[in-house]
Amino acid sequence: MKKRLGFLHAHHTNIEHIETCFSPYEVELVHFVDPGLLLQKDINKVLSQNRVKDQLEWIATCEVDAIVVTCTEYITMIDESIFMIEVPIIKIDEPFFDHICCSEQPQLMLFTNPNTINGTIKRLNDYAYYHHKQVNCKPLIIEESFDLLLQGRGEEYEQKILEFLLNHTNKHVSVGQLSMVGAAKEYEKQTSQKVDNPLDALLSFIINQLDIPQKIKQH
Repeated sequence: MKKRLGFLHAHHTNIEHIETCFSPYEVELVHFVDPGLLLQKDINKVLSQNRVKDQLEWIATCEVDAIVVTCTEYITMIDESIFMIEVPIIKIDEPFFDHICCSEQPQLMLFTNPNTINGTIKRLNDYAYYHHKQVNCKPLIIEESFDLLLQGRGEEYEQKILEFLLNHTNKHVSVGQLSMVGAAKEYEKQTSQKVDNPLDALLSFIINQLDIPQKIKQH
């Protein structure tokens, strides 16, 4: 039977990235979008944790084989001690962290959402410590970019990231948010230089963990 994955996003533009990435595989994708956490100015942590708890428990009732949380802000709000869900929860950043920790050279991780940086870097350092690995990763914000995404100006958003990459990339670079993957892929196409991103690592992890086959090509 075809596997079904439930995705929790904070922005609808992430759906296209996921659909494109998983299109060669025999899997059903179900998307749930809630931008509330991104729009809050003063985040109430307890309220946000309860909201994420409700979302995950709701998705778990939809006969999914796994839940994938693609928003790094939502991930930092997951408190697994306050709820019990039998469905596996896959956090998009953990396969990415594993990949980042495989490199010992200095790295630059780019962000557009300033509210994501501290939580992501803390989780990266905690992951490296727990797995007895060394990581040398410096975060850097692309200023005045994330509001473009929230305003529905997706093309301008991706162009701003692309221009930043073209003008500043001189070392091992990654992008820390799913919304940045499109610009990173365009940069790779134009320069033939690799930019690590959370989506590639996520795809490899899910395909292997859930044993999802590729689609049979029709002749």
